[in-house]
Amino acid sequence: MFNSTIFDVVFGLVSVFLAISLFTSALTEAVSTIVGLRARTLFTGIKQLLNDPNLSGLALNLYNHALCNPLSNGTTKAGTTPAVKPSYIEPRQFALALTDAIHQTADQVATLDEAITKIADPQIKASLQAMFKRANGEADAFRDELAKWFDSAMNRVSGIYKRWTKLISFVLALLVAGLFNADPIHLADTLWQRPAVAAQLAKLNPPATAGQDQALALLQQIEAVGPLLGWGGFTHDRRNQGTGFVLMLLGWLVAAGAAMFGAPFWFDVLQRFVQLRGTGRPPRTSTP
Repeated sequence: MFNSTIFDVVFGLVSVFLAISLFTSALTEAVSTIVGLRARTLFTGIKQLLNDPNLSGLALNLYNHALCNPLSNGTTKAGTTPAVKPSYIEPRQFALALTDAIHQTADQVATLDEAITKIADPQIKASLQAMFKRANGEADAFRDELAKWFDSAMNRVSGIYKRWTKLISFVLALLVAGLFNADPIHLADTLWQRPAVAAQLAKLNPPATAGQDQALALLQQIEAVGPLLGWGGFTHDRRNQGTGFVLMLLGWLVAAGAAMFGAPFWFDVLQRFVQLRGTGRPPRTSTP
């Protein structure tokens, strides 16, 4: 059963999904780094956390603090975006920097309790006063409360970042599918109509590691088997019909949607298929 055409077709589809997922993952990471998506998301999350959308209060002092933004010169003006933004802030460093920012906002009054009462935003002031009360007025315990508060907020920020990366990944996967003309509908149809090509494709060895180079190599191996991917020899009858272009776009959408499962998922699925293909039939057990 595992040497049947159905198995070979599924193996070919999973190989294409794995290659697109690997390629898309590398592109998504590159795009996120170039545009500074992680740093931008963190910057927006901290402004929302401290109710400082115009960057004129606690958030401004925080991003000018060396503990949170060590690469900055600490001279960012109110209402302007920092030239350098960190991609990650340690919760303990956030708590220490925010404590200093509270004192700075309150013009360096005597005690931390008095400094909190000088905060203009009533919601932030109430939150900090509640944390200070839970800490029984102890500075170290108060900083622990601030670190927990920051951790909780960063969980929501991480969710926002993941949604943005999912959107970027989907767009890039759709572009990759169009670039390589990776149409799973056409691929499955071709493999089903040509069992010899499907059997040859099932002999491909999946990559041992995940990476952009492995993705390109796998796509080239699939294309070398037969007219399965790419724009060369673009003479498939169904694609030349009136609904051919619509079916091709649908195939690209299917490929992009499959890439959203991630390269580790398809890598694991492909490894399982390889194990199934290599195990063969279980030995018969003799009855006494």
